[in-house]
Amino acid sequence: MKCFKLCCMTINFNKNKLMKKLTACAMAIALVFASAPLSLSSKNYAQTQPGPSSAAENKAEANSLLNRLYDINAMKKDHLSAAQKTALGKEVQSINKRLHDIGGGFYISAGAVILILILLLIFL
Repeated sequence: MKCFKLCCMTINFNKNKLMKKLTACAMAIALVFASAPLSLSSKNYAQTQPGPSSAAENKAEANSLLNRLYDINAMKKDHLSAAQKTALGKEVQSINKRLHDIGGGFYISAGAVILILILLLIFL
């Protein structure tokens, strides 16, 4: 146990207990921030997004959507009206969203990445 004099006050503290409490609080806060995005964006896409279920059907649909995007990109848009350009833009956005949904993958929040790095540094 160490004692420090600070402005006529003596402060006694045990460094190990302080570090244990600080580490426990930091881990709890990191865990809360890491799990927050997962609970906020927990949508059930199987019920809201009807579509192909097998991998072959997903791949075929993705190829057809990509072909449509290539066609839109290859179009000359100079002769289109503003309403047609807007409609094409909305179609591109919906195709991109559908491709993102088909693509799968997973999301790791920044808090989870930081927590993983901290745990790796502690244990390794």
